[in-house]
Amino acid sequence: MESMLNNAKRILSFDFGASNGRAILFRLENGCLQQQQEEHRFENNPITINNTLCWDIDSLTNNLFTGIQKAMQSGGFDAVGIDTWGVDFALIGFNGKLVDLPVHYRDNRTEGIEKEVFKRISPEELYSRCGTQYNCINTLYQLAYLSYNQSDIIKRTDKILMVADYFAYLLTGEMRLELTNVSTTNLLNPAVLMLLQVLLKPQQSGMRLSVLSEPTK
Repeated sequence: MESMLNNAKRILSFDFGASNGRAILFRLENGCLQQQQEEHRFENNPITINNTLCWDIDSLTNNLFTGIQKAMQSGGFDAVGIDTWGVDFALIGFNGKLVDLPVHYRDNRTEGIEKEVFKRISPEELYSRCGTQYNCINTLYQLAYLSYNQSDIIKRTDKILMVADYFAYLLTGEMRLELTNVSTTNLLNPAVLMLLQVLLKPQQSGMRLSVLSEPTK
């Protein structure tokens, strides 16, 4: 690789947006950006499955690897960074594969579910712990919906990964939750950097607290 011949580092950055994405190859030298080059650009079109709006995760995964392939053809890279939208997540089964397609935050399934959450914790207490404004698309309410309405999916889930962390898992084989992305979930206490997992366990859901790993930097 070019970067191995000098002090420069080549960083491949993936920017997954709600409607499109791109892979950009950056060249850093002495901590300063010297060059950037777009290697790949693609559309991100959600799909509807059983009246539920989902992310086309197979298409996005294919574009992830296409971006990597194109970057390799341009001289390779030293590291990869992945940025996606927040709040949405992938459910990983005990076989290490997706349990179901990640649901799009614009799906209306969580409307009204906050009433169940607020039976367990008041809006004021939740805000004092997490510092995140109420929004029914937040991860907390999506998981609450699954707990109360699709507990069979929860019982088949070994780990929950944010979408960016899912892509990282595909590349590394490691299941980790990255701190800044977890901050969008309405589950993170920023004062102690711990997840409020107790909010996710209505007795009837069968959700195990271990489905969420402690966030890492």
